[in-house]
Amino acid sequence: MPTRLRQIPLPVLAWSTVGLFGTALALVFFYAPVDGDQGLSQKIFYIHVPIALTAYACFGWGAAKA
Repeated sequence: MPTRLRQIPLPVLAWSTVGLFGTALALVFFYAPVDGDQGLSQKIFYIHVPIALTAYACFGWGAAKA
């Protein structure tokens, strides 16, 4: 007998995303140490790289579905 995946309402997912993103930003700016060579500008990599990898995964998923 196949099992159905439980559907999570969109507002719950949206607020979870906002909360996790806020937590990530707080960790980046208040917990992660400042790099000795690049200083504060190095912290953009904590946001840029995961967003770029997510975009690549979404482009690949869209290409596979097309």
